[in-house]
Amino acid sequence: MQRRIGDRHRHAVGAGLAALCVLAGGAGQVAGWQGLAWNADLPELRVALGDDVALVQPARVYGAGLEAPLRLETAMLAGHAFRAWLQLDENGLRQILFDPPGQEVGFDDLVARLAQDWGPAARYCTRRAAGRVEAVEAVWRRPEGTLHAVLLDPAAQMAQRQEDEGRFSAPATGPRPSLRLPSEPRDAFPPTPGSERQRIPPRTDTIPPPRFSAPPAVPPTRDPDRPSPRIGPDYGPNSRLLLRWHDPEATRLASVTCDR
Repeated sequence: MQRRIGDRHRHAVGAGLAALCVLAGGAGQVAGWQGLAWNADLPELRVALGDDVALVQPARVYGAGLEAPLRLETAMLAGHAFRAWLQLDENGLRQILFDPPGQEVGFDDLVARLAQDWGPAARYCTRRAAGRVEAVEAVWRRPEGTLHAVLLDPAAQMAQRQEDEGRFSAPATGPRPSLRLPSEPRDAFPPTPGSERQRIPPRTDTIPPPRFSAPPAVPPTRDPDRPSPRIGPDYGPNSRLLLRWHDPEATRLASVTCDR
């Protein structure tokens, strides 16, 4: 009996030490999602976060070999409560993805609040596609992690994808040309040997022109960095906000807009 109590005590002490190690993964980190150590596995994360984390079954599967088996219902960032998905790869925790709490969180206001809490962004970039803004991104880099705040316009992305695939077309603005019909008589039957008449060659000038013409594809370009994070009213109404915090050593998770 005394031996069992000793074993339980050692297991409890070991779990507590594991939680402390996970939350103290880097100098100057704070408790909570920002204090989690990269490469922490699922049991370590559950011990570190306790009742604040929920197990996701089945785990959410993402690209780049990531899946989210854990979810934080409340993760505070820039004064807002987000839902956070802890994304792990085969080596452990690699990225945290934040769901906006609602439409009331604006990109400009979020970037301004992050600038107050985290300091000025290391990079601020815009990306255009099909003649309109496709993505706006602000990046904060710290030794313990990298934070990305991104605003995406699905309409601009779809327009660029259609141009890339050669499926974008616009109807002709001018009047449709009239169709010219052949005036020469044509043989109803092919000529027979010895016939004095010759076969009338087929005409090609009666084929109507195409109704649609595809404009040349315009490759997406990236605007130079702007000093102000205000994006203005030219952004699409269906834009969506994306926030992510990832391991700074994970170069495959670098920004598509700011780091290409």
